[in-house]
Amino acid sequence: MATSSIFKTFVIKGKEEVEAFVNLLDSEPEPIEPNARLLTDPKEIETLFIRLKKGVERLEAEERLKEANYGQE
Repeated sequence: MATSSIFKTFVIKGKEEVEAFVNLLDSEPEPIEPNARLLTDPKEIETLFIRLKKGVERLEAEERLKEANYGQE
């Protein structure tokens, strides 16, 4: 979690805002449903890593291209 979301300065004015803030702190958080699944099939895991590697290679190639074109515009 980014520290900017932890250390935030804000002002609470008035009784209603104080009560709303306290109620929010006291309330139960909304459950977060995971949007991932556990991979156990070796072929699926291999496919995932191949896709990740291709993505990293693409990003590295784009970065090299930016560096090569730096100052030529």
